[in-house]
Amino acid sequence: MGYRFVKYMKMNTNELDRMLTQQGVPPLRVQEIVETVTEQKKAQRKAKAHKQQMDLQWGEFLAPLIHEHKTVRSIMRYKGSPERTDALEAYALVLDSLKGRLHLLMREKNKTPLQLNPERTHWSDYVPAHIRDEVHLLFDAIPYKAKAKVKHPFARTIPAILHNKRRERLLRSTRKALDRAQSEYAVTPSDENAHTLSRIKEAMRIIRDMNMNEPVPATWHGLF
Repeated sequence: MGYRFVKYMKMNTNELDRMLTQQGVPPLRVQEIVETVTEQKKAQRKAKAHKQQMDLQWGEFLAPLIHEHKTVRSIMRYKGSPERTDALEAYALVLDSLKGRLHLLMREKNKTPLQLNPERTHWSDYVPAHIRDEVHLLFDAIPYKAKAKVKHPFARTIPAILHNKRRERLLRSTRKALDRAQSEYAVTPSDENAHTLSRIKEAMRIIRDMNMNEPVPATWHGLF
């Protein structure tokens, strides 16, 4: 975005007004410049906040995919059966391709993952079903080996640290929503408000009972 009077953007309103007046700039022109700079600074703050929110949500959305990709690459360093090698290579290729596609979506659409598609709460939701099926078949073809770790492709999990961070954030926001719902019901005890209150209470229970590594939605509505 192109700004006017860029050299004044770092000055506060009083400093700018005083400086322009001292330079002999006509009062109406001073007012125009000050108002323009003020509005531009508001737009700048809004754009910065939007970018921070975008970076946060996309970062958390992509983190499990990046973690899974690294895990698969690490597993591939150990030799196994040809079937195991084929399955891991195919899976790694899908993950690598998906990373590129999601990064492209992030840059092109200028929307958070939730805004792109509220129903796609995990990176695996962006992999077409037929591709998931093909990869699963490759993993199913790996010969059984006693005590060997079995890799489950497209598992709907997230790293524990991220799970805890998102869960605590969701718990805080849901508590606030519960407080608002209780206040609204106290003032207007309608069926609609009672239903909302019941749903939020159920959401609180679901959050508390979440399994470790389970994906966490951005809002309590996503729990249903």
